[in-house]
Amino acid sequence: MSDRIMQVFWVDQDFWGGRCGLSLNLAREMGADVLLNASSEDVSSEIMRQTDGRGADIFFEMSGAPAAFEQGFKALRPGGTAVLFGLPSKKVEIDVANWIVFKDAHVRGVFGRRIYSTCTRQRRC
Repeated sequence: MSDRIMQVFWVDQDFWGGRCGLSLNLAREMGADVLLNASSEDVSSEIMRQTDGRGADIFFEMSGAPAAFEQGFKALRPGGTAVLFGLPSKKVEIDVANWIVFKDAHVRGVFGRRIYSTCTRQRRC
């Protein structure tokens, strides 16, 4: 699914960060360009390094994990777009000044998906 999303946004190189081997393996199967294990790597620093300090044009937060929000916003380039899919289990602290205002970041929330039916379909695939 995410590979199709990347095609829609004309992404040349996609970075996948995660802590779960299962999700990183799935990303590999789907054709991810760069896999970053957040358990052992600083995802935002590695993205900044691989983009020569430019940062990501767009990031998708799909886990709801507070650390993923932080890593994504830190890796986002000035004027970039954050797309938030993940549903946190508790409130997430956001550094509005540094992550959004000073970066002129565009933040989009995605609502309306069918969480349970989507999970059921994924298990059948």
